[in-house]
Amino acid sequence: MTYLTVEEVAALLGCSTRTIHERTRLREIPCRRLPGTRRVLFLEAELEAWIESGGTIPLDVVEGERGGVVVRPAEVAR
Repeated sequence: MTYLTVEEVAALLGCSTRTIHERTRLREIPCRRLPGTRRVLFLEAELEAWIESGGTIPLDVVEGERGGVVVRPAEVAR
């Protein structure tokens, strides 16, 4: 499993880190928000599947007990 940072995803998508942060806040992009922190990581395989679909794969949102959030493509989750 390879995780990417906000900066790496912004470079990959050709946009600003601010745009990536906004899309994670709106849960529009597959990501992991770690519990108790503001840090966001992106699982490379999920992000690639989402990019290949043109961003059309529905996303599942799973909220953790301690405040963490997992947003992942529905197809990858199964």
